[in-house]
Amino acid sequence: QRTRSAWISPDTDAETPYRALFRHSFSIKNTSSKTIIHIAADVRYRLYINGNLAEEGPVNTGSDYDDSKPANYLYYSSIDISKWINQGVNQIAIEVFSWALEISEHSSTHGKLICEIEQDGITIESTNEDWKSIPDSSFSNKTGFLQFTAKQEPQDWTTAPFSAWTKSSVQKKGQS
Repeated sequence: QRTRSAWISPDTDAETPYRALFRHSFSIKNTSSKTIIHIAADVRYRLYINGNLAEEGPVNTGSDYDDSKPANYLYYSSIDISKWINQGVNQIAIEVFSWALEISEHSSTHGKLICEIEQDGITIESTNEDWKSIPDSSFSNKTGFLQFTAKQEPQDWTTAPFSAWTKSSVQKKGQS
């Protein structure tokens, strides 16, 4: 599917793999319309709408099918998020796990995200520099095992105010 959305990532020079956290607010006037999000991440994501875990994904794009060369494209998921949407302002929160936390042959290691939200087939939101993000080092893979340090995770990050977060970096076409 073609999109006008941009790949975004936290604005960081971090060379170590991390989990990237993204936040965005958007308004909905009509909750009786079907609301769909199309989403892909580099590599895995968890999607929260108004504090509710809505989806985990996308499908594995690795070499599960006797294909040792990664595809020239990424799969995306289309999810009906209507049941989590409220009339008025809504909050979206997405955590993206980079390659060191998920095994994949198809990763930039920088926790990138691309998505768009549509209602009745019309795009109402898409990823751009207005989305806020931060790198999160609470997950690590220092000794060959996934480790989680709870005191390093931003508290209530899916619902707490996020105005102090930085704008996301937009990947220019052709960048990897």
